[in-house]
Amino acid sequence: MNSGLKKLKEKRFKDINTRLSKIRREDVRTFLLKYGYFPESQFLPSDFFSTTSLVEKAALKKLKKLSYDKAKEGKPTFLFFPRSKYAIRALGVPPIEGFVHLSNFISDFWDEIKKHLQLNQGDLIIPYSYPLFFENKKRSDVSISNHKVLSELDIPVAVSHFNYCIFLDIKSFYPSTYTHTLAWCLDSRTRERPERNNKHNFANKFDSLTRKLYNGRTKGILIGPYTSDLASEILLRTIDKEISEKISNKKIETIGFRFKDDYVLFFNRLEDADFTRKCIQQILNDYHLEVNDNKTRVVHTDEFEDKKVWKVEVEKLKNEINEVYQSVNKDGLLVVPEKRIRFWLKKTQSLYELHDDEYIIKTILGNLVKEKVKSISIKKTTTSSCPHQIALEEVYISIFSYISYLCKKAPSSWPLFMVFICFCLKNNPNKEVVSSVKIFLFDFIKSYAKSGDSFSLIWTLYCLWRCNIDLTEQLKRLIRKEYEENWLVMAFLSKKTSAHKMKVDLVNRNRRNAKPLFEVVSVFGYGSKNK
Repeated sequence: MNSGLKKLKEKRFKDINTRLSKIRREDVRTFLLKYGYFPESQFLPSDFFSTTSLVEKAALKKLKKLSYDKAKEGKPTFLFFPRSKYAIRALGVPPIEGFVHLSNFISDFWDEIKKHLQLNQGDLIIPYSYPLFFENKKRSDVSISNHKVLSELDIPVAVSHFNYCIFLDIKSFYPSTYTHTLAWCLDSRTRERPERNNKHNFANKFDSLTRKLYNGRTKGILIGPYTSDLASEILLRTIDKEISEKISNKKIETIGFRFKDDYVLFFNRLEDADFTRKCIQQILNDYHLEVNDNKTRVVHTDEFEDKKVWKVEVEKLKNEINEVYQSVNKDGLLVVPEKRIRFWLKKTQSLYELHDDEYIIKTILGNLVKEKVKSISIKKTTTSSCPHQIALEEVYISIFSYISYLCKKAPSSWPLFMVFICFCLKNNPNKEVVSSVKIFLFDFIKSYAKSGDSFSLIWTLYCLWRCNIDLTEQLKRLIRKEYEENWLVMAFLSKKTSAHKMKVDLVNRNRRNAKPLFEVVSVFGYGSKNK
C-alpha cells in the first residue's frame, strides 16, 4: 500500500481505537439512555423533533437496576418520515422497558463488545460509522461530520492512487438482518454448535434482547434506536474482517471505506475489483444478506476528475457569497443586493446544466444561510431608465420563484429553501413583502396537499409555523382531508399532537424555545463550514 494511504489508514484506526479504549461502561449506559431511544430524522429540524433525555438523573439509578433477565417481548411504535421526496422510511420506537434492558446489557458487557470492535493492523476497510458515544453530540451530527471526512478528505486521496473503484451497497440491510448472526459475530461457537450453547451465553443473550424489541422476530432490526446502530456495526465489523482476509490472501493492493452499509473500495486492476465484488457477495450470503445490484457498480477513477472540475467552480462561487456575507452588521442583519443573488442563482443553474449533479444546487442554497446572520434583507436593484417600476415584493417573489425552479432539479434542497425564506421574513418591516410571500407559500401548500408530496409539505408548513403565519381554514380542511392519518402533518394544525400509542409529545410547539435557524440547516451538513 502507498505510504500516504498507509498513514491515512493508521491515523483513522488510531483515532477509533483510542476513542474506544477511553469509553467506560457507564459512559455507554448514560449515552444510550440520554440519546439512544428516539430515532433521529435527517429530514426534520432539530426543534421539531425531540431527542432529549429518556430519563432524568433522579430516575437513572432505578433504571440501572432493571434486570435484563426479565425482559419481555414488546411491539415497537413506527413513525413514518419522508426519507426523500419519493420515499418513506419507517423509524421504530422500541418498547421502553425492552430498550432499557438491552441498554443495561450492552453497558454491563461493554468490555466484551469493545474487543470485537477494535480495529487490527490487517484490516483494510476504514469504518466511518463506529459507535463512539460522544457526550452532548447528536448522532446525526457525528455521522454527517464523519461522512464529510470520508467524501471530502479520504476518497480524493484514494482516487489519486488507484485506477478503479467499487461502490457497493447491502440490500435492505436493517430489515434483512438475521439477528442470530449477531451472536455468530460475538462468539463463533454459537454458529458452529448452537445446540451446545447455553441460552444465557453472552452472545446469545445479545441476540435475544435485540429480538425482544421487535416482537421476537429473527429477521430485521429497528431503524431508529442507537442499539440497532451498534448491532449493525457488530455485524459489519465481522464482514469487514472477512473481506480484508480474502483480499489479503490474494495479495491485492487496495484500501476500502465504509459508511454504515455502503462500501467504497479502490483497486489498480479491473480483475481485482471484479474478484472482490464476487467475494463480498459470497460473504454476505453466509450472513443471510445480499448485494444491492441497483446501487453497486465498478467505475474508473477518471470519472472522479469531472467532479473535481465543478468542485473548483463551486468553491469560487461559495467564496463570492462569503465576501458579500462579510457585510453583516452587529445585529446580524445582512443586506444582499438583488443583482448578486440573481448572479449566484444563474451561475448555479449553469453549473448544474453542465454537470448534472444536484449536489451543486444543494451546496449553494446551503451557503445562503450562515451562523452569524440573523435575518436577510434583499435590496432592490434600480436603474436610471426604470427605477421605480418593479415593487420590492415582486423582487422577492421573482427570486423565490427562481430558487423553487432549481429545487425541482434537486428536490432534497427544498428544506434549505424554506429556511432561507425564514431568514428573509424574520423582522421584515415591509408588510407587502410578507403578504406576497405568504400567498406564494400558500400556493405550494395547496399543490403539495393535492399531490401527496408530504416531504415538501412538511417543510413548507414548518416555514409558515416558524414565521408565525397561520393557515387559512380552507387550507386546513384540504390538509385534514388528505393527511388525517399523518400525525406529523397534523401536528401543524393543532396545538397539541402526540404520536399514536406514545406518552411523549414529539412536537415542540413553543416558538420561543425553537432552535436557531442555522442549527436547523446543520442537519444537512453545512453547520461545520458556514460560519
